[in-house]
Parts: sequence; C-alpha cells; structure tokens
Amino acid sequence: MFFETQQSDIDTLTIQEKLDSVLERVMDRQSGSPISDIGLVERLRIQEKQKRLIVFCRRSSEMHACCMVFNNTMYDETIEDLKTELQKFFPGYFIKFVF
Repeated sequence: MFFETQQSDIDTLTIQEKLDSVLERVMDRQSGSPISDIGLVERLRIQEKQKRLIVFCRRSSEMHACCMVFNNTMYDETIEDLKTELQKFFPGYFIKFVF
C-alpha cells in the first residue's frame, strides 16, 4: 500500500507510520487477518488543504451468489472498522472510499 499527497510540507514518514499502524490493527471480519496482509487497501490519497482522505480499495469479484450477501456484509463491516480507525488518526478529515 502506498499513499499520495499533494503537499510537500507534511511529514510523510509520520503519515506512513500512522497508515501502517491502522492497516495492521484493523482486522478483516471474514478471515480474521489484518487488512494489511490481505491487500484490501490498494492506495490512499491525502488532500491536506481540503482535509480529505481518499482510500482506494479492492473488492473481490470471485464469489458465488450464495455467498455474496454474507461476503458483502463482512466487507462493509471491515470498511466501517477501517473508517473508524482512520478518523482517529485524521480527525476532521472527510474520508471517501473508492472501490
């Protein structure tokens, strides 16, 4: 996972450490693994002036119809957990997810 920023004056190491910490702490609801291990988040874009964080996520398209409702529910709950953790590290930021 990597992040992009439009600002050159922010401490990118501190931000990378924050993001890594969040991705290691948030667990995938279905597998129980940290989302850093399953590649859920592809990249993040930080727009400092607009106080916006855009999170680009992967969604598995390989599922049977019988499992789709369960998988989508678990995925949505994991995304909500991720949003909650990101808000702790980036208070006041608008967080947008792109799938």
